[in-house]
Amino acid sequence: MNTIDKIEQLQGLIKEALTPLIDSDYWLLEVPYYPNVGDTLIWQGELDFLSTLPYKRKGMQSYFTEIPMNIPKDEIILLQGGGNFGDIWPLPQEYRMHVVQQYPDNKIVFFPQTVWFEHEENMKECAEALSKHKHLTICARDKVSYEILKKNFTNEILLVPDMAFCIDMSRWATPQPTKEALLLKREDKELKEHSELLELTKKGDITICDWLPFSEECWQKTWFRRTRKYVPIMYDWYARHIFQPYLIHSGIQLIGSHKKIYSTRLHAAILSILLGKADDLIWFDNSYGKNSSFYDTWLSDVDGIKFIR
Repeated sequence: MNTIDKIEQLQGLIKEALTPLIDSDYWLLEVPYYPNVGDTLIWQGELDFLSTLPYKRKGMQSYFTEIPMNIPKDEIILLQGGGNFGDIWPLPQEYRMHVVQQYPDNKIVFFPQTVWFEHEENMKECAEALSKHKHLTICARDKVSYEILKKNFTNEILLVPDMAFCIDMSRWATPQPTKEALLLKREDKELKEHSELLELTKKGDITICDWLPFSEECWQKTWFRRTRKYVPIMYDWYARHIFQPYLIHSGIQLIGSHKKIYSTRLHAAILSILLGKADDLIWFDNSYGKNSSFYDTWLSDVDGIKFIR
C-alpha cells in the first residue's frame, strides 16, 4: 500500500473510533511541554482531529502544571496519547492517575497509548485504580498493548492508530533533501543496540543525532520552564504558540532534509511516512518492542519500509 492510501486508512480508523466518544466540550490534558518532537507530533495530530468536531476545547494543560479544578461533569477529559502508559515513565503516569481519581464522574478518554509495565504488581495496582472509574476509555495504539489491556483492565479498550497521522501536513513546508543519510538514534533507556546501528555509526557520510533540539541544560534555563509556576497562563500560551510549532518545524526540517532515514524512534518513522519518505526509511526496534508492535499492527503493508528487529 502506498503512503497516501495508508494515511487515509489510519485517519479513517481514528475518526471511526473516537468521534462517537467525544460528544461534548472537552479538556485536553497532559500535553507535552518538553523537547520531544514525537510527543509534540501526537499533540498536533490530536488538535487537528479535534478541530473537525463540533465541540469546544475548554482548556489545555501539561502535567508540568496543576490539574485543572472544577471541570464540570458534562465536559470530557482527554489525556495525551504516546508511549508512557506504564511504569517506565512515572511522571505522566502519576499525573494521569491523579486526574482519574480527581474526576470520577467525568467521561475520560486516553488517546492511543503504548502500554508496558516492567513490574506486574504496578500493572495490577493501576488496573485496580482505573477499574473504579465507570466512564473511562483507554485507546491502545498497537495489538500488544491492546491484549495487555484487555487481559488485565476492566475499562472499555479500543485499538486506535497513533494520533500523529491526523496532522494536516499542508500547513508545513518541507525542505528539499540536500543531505545524505540521517541516523536518528535515541539516547534514553528505550534504546536497543543493534549490530546494524554500530556499523552505521562508523560511516563517515551520516548525520547522527536525537530529537532534542537543544541540551537539557539549556532547557532547564529557559524562561519557558522557569515561569510555569508563576505565570501559568503565559506558560500555556508560549507552549502552544511558540514552543510546539518550533519543535514540529525542527523535526520536519531534520527528516525532510536527508535522503535516507535510519530511525530508532517511532515518530521519526511516522514523520518520514507523513513526508512521503517510506522508500527511504530503515526503522529499528526499541528496547521493549514498541516499534515492532506498532509496525506489525499498522504499517507492515506499506510499500518501501525496511524494519530491523
